[in-house]
Amino acid sequence: MEIATLIKKLLLIGVVVVALLIFLFWWGFYRTQATDISQQIPYASIIGKEVVAKYESYIALNYEPFVNENPYVLQMHDSFYSEAGNPYKLPIGTIFKIEYNLH
Repeated sequence: MEIATLIKKLLLIGVVVVALLIFLFWWGFYRTQATDISQQIPYASIIGKEVVAKYESYIALNYEPFVNENPYVLQMHDSFYSEAGNPYKLPIGTIFKIEYNLH
């Protein structure tokens, strides 16, 4: 009887450890790895205000799995990483509003 009880306890511990490892892997893979830098200089001065593009720039959708809101990437060149959609060219003089900045 003692061996059967020991085997059951070891199996239960093994199942709990495997479940914990799967959860930690999932959490580490899907958690947001970006930091909100909206309150840092120089971004704090333009967050929430309308700005006018002084240079030709590009915007694309961000298809990263952790992005849930406002999934846009804004850059001054048209070479985006592979998870971004097709870039759209913003001409000089385009007015837009930046709600927050993640890095």
